[in-house]
Order: sequence, then structure tokens, then C-alpha cells
Amino acid sequence: MIRRFRFTVQGRVQGVGFRPFVFTMAQDLGLQGLVRNAPEGVLIEVQGPEPALEEFSRGLVAKLHPLDLIAPPGTKATGHLPRCSTF
Repeated sequence: MIRRFRFTVQGRVQGVGFRPFVFTMAQDLGLQGLVRNAPEGVLIEVQGPEPALEEFSRGLVAKLHPLDLIAPPGTKATGHLPRCSTF
């Protein structure tokens, strides 16, 4: 089943190569989505098979600095992100 996760990350995630890390990890796992700066931090939307999303989530948490904050992922079942054919 295709699922979609949305993460908002706050803390030391701008200017430290965080977005390229997210992009590379998502591509390596065959996921689709987007990563961008937002007023509340870095917004990540990612979709794909649930096992790949779980691995992405674990990798994301492992990369964060202990003082960074990540909101629990919001999930939505099935569907595609608008205008996203790759990450």
C-alpha cells in the first residue's frame, strides 16, 4: 500500500546539508515527495511503500541533532502528491 508521511523538523536543519541528506535518502529508498524550508522549519512530504517509509523515518530520526525537534509524522493512506513524479 502506498502511504504518505509529512514531517516538520525544527532546529539545526538549515545550512547544514539537511535537505540534500533528505533528498538522497528518499531517492535511495525509491520514494517520491518534496523537502523545503517553511516558516515553521523544514517541511518534508514523502510517499511510497510503507516499509520504505518506515526506513526513511528511522534514518531521519537518526540524523537529527539531539536538540532538534521533529513533529510526529502525519500519515495519509494512498494517493499521490500533486505534481510529484520523483523526489
